[in-house]
Amino acid sequence: MFFSDNSVFRITEIKLSNIKNVTSGSIEFAESCQLYKADDGEIDYRSIHDVLGIYGQNGSGKTAVIHTISLLKDIVMGKSFFDDNKFNFFVKRNSALGYINYTFLLIEKDTKYTLNYAIELEPVLKDNQNVIGIQLKSETFLLEDITHHMKYPVISINAESDDVNSLFSKDADFTAAKIISARQNSNDFINKVSALLASRQNDYQNHKSFLFDDNTLETLKESALESAKILGEKIKKLKLQITYNIYCYDTDNDALTTIGVGTILGTAKVENNEETITSGVFPIGINGPFEILTKHKKVYANFVDQINIVVNGFIPGFHAEYREVGLPHLSSDGKDEVIAIEMVRTDKDLNLPIMSESNGVRKLINLSSAIICVFNNPSAFLVVDEFDSGVFENLLGQILSVLDNSAKGQILFTSHNLRPLEVLNYKSIYFTTVNSENRYVKLHNVKTTNNVRDFYYRALKVGGQSEELSDETEASQISASLYKGGELFKKVIPYVQ
Repeated sequence: MFFSDNSVFRITEIKLSNIKNVTSGSIEFAESCQLYKADDGEIDYRSIHDVLGIYGQNGSGKTAVIHTISLLKDIVMGKSFFDDNKFNFFVKRNSALGYINYTFLLIEKDTKYTLNYAIELEPVLKDNQNVIGIQLKSETFLLEDITHHMKYPVISINAESDDVNSLFSKDADFTAAKIISARQNSNDFINKVSALLASRQNDYQNHKSFLFDDNTLETLKESALESAKILGEKIKKLKLQITYNIYCYDTDNDALTTIGVGTILGTAKVENNEETITSGVFPIGINGPFEILTKHKKVYANFVDQINIVVNGFIPGFHAEYREVGLPHLSSDGKDEVIAIEMVRTDKDLNLPIMSESNGVRKLINLSSAIICVFNNPSAFLVVDEFDSGVFENLLGQILSVLDNSAKGQILFTSHNLRPLEVLNYKSIYFTTVNSENRYVKLHNVKTTNNVRDFYYRALKVGGQSEELSDETEASQISASLYKGGELFKKVIPYVQ
């Protein structure tokens, strides 16, 4: 399945509170925010520079932002995030609740909407009593028609509320009875509300979203209440957008790539009797042959075509193909027909499995389809943690420069390599601070003639910004620490000189 219509979605802001080591912080896509005020008419999305980078010292809160996007995708797709280790200790230590607020812009023909989705996260002990996970405490959704200056009822869902009639909202004009279009205490009302309450209980017990539950959306969309119907339609659109047009690549993907499991993020076009477009995350065994559903052969063939186009631009002459290994056969559970295939690099007289390539090449392969999507689709959003890991410095700068100048979609990345500071506008870079109350800032007093990389170095050394950007570490301190460590080491192994 693939979500595509004439509407355009953009993420405009992400706010965090009490998430990991971030007491308060926000990331704003400034140029997408300008679209709220843009004149009606066709928008040239290639002229909008929505490539944002986050820089800062280790452990300063960069990955926290990336994980909020991963969490959003899991919530919307109905996945249980409770067992995902990346969300262990996700709520800041000694905080009762963590908050994340996501703001979106929806452009639909001649109408613009603001969509706001906010969640409260509660820390909860896992079974082993040593690890703290998270669960949803509440969900809030706001919709505003900016063009026609119209606000819709606020949907506010509490996981533990006992008030049946305020199941969706505390608004007196948006009670459960009015949404369901039935008299309170009637059998029809009781049956429908009972089903929804059971659904809510099941969702939250299994660490899933009730707002994005299909039963909730159908209830809203089928309502005789016009505001409920519109809210249901917009939330459904948002669900499809996040599911199919947001691509997250984090350090988990890097780890999988290292052990040879890997994924392809992106969209593949398949033509049978009728055109089908498939979007999402697809496994790719890069340590040798791997099994796929036989019906997905054309999907992978299309991915290989995309890989060859994009990666050849990064690595001149690169060419890969997939080869079938053996014959189609039933899967281990006996439900589907599968076939083993192997990804092989075939350029320059090579005949090498992709498993023999470096992690950097594998990473570019994994990202190639998603990069095509974000380059050509104004609703696509690519998130990459540690984009520089395994990627040649000059190539990293070239990729980000091209995306910043010409991509229709949005990109958010973190990096330690400072080359992007030389190719991106300083307004496209956030820097972490040592102040957890104001974790993300942009540099100020930067002149057009300044080299941002040098300017950042100077700010690290002598300050001059609104916030301190790092806890200073001196070479002498590092050296002294190593000497002290050596003294302890000698006590364990006395013959160390």
